[in-house]
Amino acid sequence: MVKKIESSPSNYPFIQKYRYWPGPNSNTFAQWVVSDKMELGARAIGKSFPLPE
Repeated sequence: MVKKIESSPSNYPFIQKYRYWPGPNSNTFAQWVVSDKMELGARAIGKSFPLPE
């Protein structure tokens, strides 16, 4: 998990794109980082933005 977090800024698929609604946004980034371990809460705007595999 630490390696993914440390390398995540350069590997994030939406690095050049940010939109408050519906995403991608900071919650989309957080969900992308932790996607294989957990999910963000239902109220995290942008957490449901479709992420590439």
